[in-house]
Amino acid sequence: SINVTIDDSTRTLKQMISSTKQEFSIKCKKKSDRIDKQDNKLDKHEKKLNFGEKKDKSVNLIISNVPTVINENLNSIVLAIAQKIGAEDIVSDSIESCHRMKNTNVNYKPILVEFHRRKNKEYFFDKYLEFVNPEFKNKFSSSLLNIKPDIRMYVNEHLSEYNYSIMKEALNLKKKKRLKQVTTRYGLVRIKEINGKKSITITDLAQLICYQDEVQDDNRTGHNVGSSGTSDGFISAGSSNGEISSNRNTQKLEVMDAGSISISGNGAD
Repeated sequence: SINVTIDDSTRTLKQMISSTKQEFSIKCKKKSDRIDKQDNKLDKHEKKLNFGEKKDKSVNLIISNVPTVINENLNSIVLAIAQKIGAEDIVSDSIESCHRMKNTNVNYKPILVEFHRRKNKEYFFDKYLEFVNPEFKNKFSSSLLNIKPDIRMYVNEHLSEYNYSIMKEALNLKKKKRLKQVTTRYGLVRIKEINGKKSITITDLAQLICYQDEVQDDNRTGHNVGSSGTSDGFISAGSSNGEISSNRNTQKLEVMDAGSISISGNGAD
């Protein structure tokens, strides 16, 4: 009878353990589902914030390495640069505002230019890329403005904070020779795979995870997110020593500020 009692107790205990496991599993599943839903909501919220920030910055350009002068008029400086690079259509009304960015890591704080319309910004940037084309052997430096010291100036897009983090990670992968090319235009980051011919638009850091492996699958497909071939003037990552090149120019990467990637052209120096 003692053995029967022990067997009954053991059976009851096993049933209780099994029941407890099931209940625990169900609760964990519910909590996991709840966490997944919260994560999805957070992802959507972050994407909305990034889209809004990108839209706000879509009319901005950053001009770096412009020496500071006493009683400087930044609007006049930007207009003078526009004239020098052939962007004659840029007038005072084309500029909404401009100011020096708060950056203590460089000698001269970059100038953030907010244009009245996006087409003004794109027009200015296209003219800049044409000007620094090494074929024309132009020198884009502060000497154009008769400002000393004579140093190389840069013009860059103003990326959103999230897209800037994508750019940094993509350039890191490029240095490790996991990517062939990294470009930016219209506030978006695009890449080319080692054996790829078309640009792939990257809008999420998760898209870069597959490139972190040592060896890429040459036949991998499905990563092209509505992208097309790189257009002239796209900033593209080049050799692993930090140099980057576009279809028009060979340039050197220099990170100036969060959201700002500064480039210097070998042919324009």
